[in-house]
Amino acid sequence: MPIPAPAEILTQCPLFADLNTEQISSIAKRCTMRTTRKGEVLFSQGDDSESLFIMVEGAATISLLSEAGREMIFHIAKPGDSIGEISLLDGEPRSATCTIRDVGRVLVLRRADFLALLDDPALSRSIINVLCMLLRRSTDRAEFLALRPLRARVAHVLMGNAIEDGPRPPQVRLTQQELALMCGAARPRVNQILKALEAEGVISKDGRITLLSDMEALEDIAQELDEL
Repeated sequence: MPIPAPAEILTQCPLFADLNTEQISSIAKRCTMRTTRKGEVLFSQGDDSESLFIMVEGAATISLLSEAGREMIFHIAKPGDSIGEISLLDGEPRSATCTIRDVGRVLVLRRADFLALLDDPALSRSIINVLCMLLRRSTDRAEFLALRPLRARVAHVLMGNAIEDGPRPPQVRLTQQELALMCGAARPRVNQILKALEAEGVISKDGRITLLSDMEALEDIAQELDEL
């Protein structure tokens, strides 16, 4: 599959989607394409903020590590997603760690070039919209972890990471460890819930892929407020 041109990639990114062709072209000239390796750390929590990344191919996990050493994955970036906007704006150290899940590519925009673009009102509005989206995501995340039982959290994460692939049911390619880290739970507990959902016919397994066999039932489970 041919690699999309930087300008095409930028139009698919919410941060730049509202800009006109001339503005997109100007930003594209400042970007560089970079190949990524599975397991590569693009940046770590506490690092200086030097670049904005946009996923082109593959995916990346965005995770936090507490002072007690507990890790939590709060987002998986997919093609078209931008990574690292907040640190680029405030100049503070990275608030999370970004790790590449599989071989792919990212588009890189240096902080100095990014800041030089902020005089453009259209881009400033797009940044405000994206920051609002990130704030809502953080609020939803807090509600998700604090108020939902683990069974509902597992269903919610499965639906949020489903991929449509032809006539087959939606599929999820998360490992059990990734799923556990996204749910804020221990892997054995998540494994028990997955087995129960499989026994109920809500999900099925195809090797390492989880197929969401009954989306309606999964949506009902995601809304549960009490642990069964």
